[in-house]
Amino acid sequence: EREMQNIANRSAELEASEERYRALMEQAAEGICLLDPDSRAVIESNAAFQRLLAAASPQRRPVKTPPLVEPGPALIESVFAACHDTSAPHDCEYRRPDGSVVHLSVSVSRISYGSRRVLCAAFRDVTDRRRAQQALQQSEERYALAALGSNDGLWDWDLKAGKVYLSTRWKQMVGLDGAIDTNVSQWLDRIHPDDRLSFDA
Repeated sequence: EREMQNIANRSAELEASEERYRALMEQAAEGICLLDPDSRAVIESNAAFQRLLAAASPQRRPVKTPPLVEPGPALIESVFAACHDTSAPHDCEYRRPDGSVVHLSVSVSRISYGSRRVLCAAFRDVTDRRRAQQALQQSEERYALAALGSNDGLWDWDLKAGKVYLSTRWKQMVGLDGAIDTNVSQWLDRIHPDDRLSFDA
């Protein structure tokens, strides 16, 4: 009876542990995917992972049990690339079945899954962040082209960092060479004392 009671207790603990694991997997905001490191086969994935990979078309009717989406070779390669360098998340692109592209950030760790070691990959959608970075880069490029094409001298002062950007034309106008330091004092010290009060104002 004692042995049967011990078996029943262990079974109950195992079942509770399994329920906690399932709840954690399904409630996680990040897409989680478990991979066999040898065969590279997907062992398990959560609903968030499937949502990341599925077509995001508002015209489609929602289905109760959507078909599982396989990550594909390119995404699997990204997981193994991130596995070799765990110091920082690895960014990658994934093309969904509907043709839309989602930018993902993946972090990988090795965990125990039953009696074997597997790769646990956590995916996060960083599409909006990537678009914002691209927009900022394009804006900076446009600014640089405008400064280059303009005959006006331009200077830009970062008040927090105390750094100043001087356009090439501005340096030519005031007789500075191209190797001037970005510290703002390099420019402010050249202002005539009679003009300093009005400049500060």
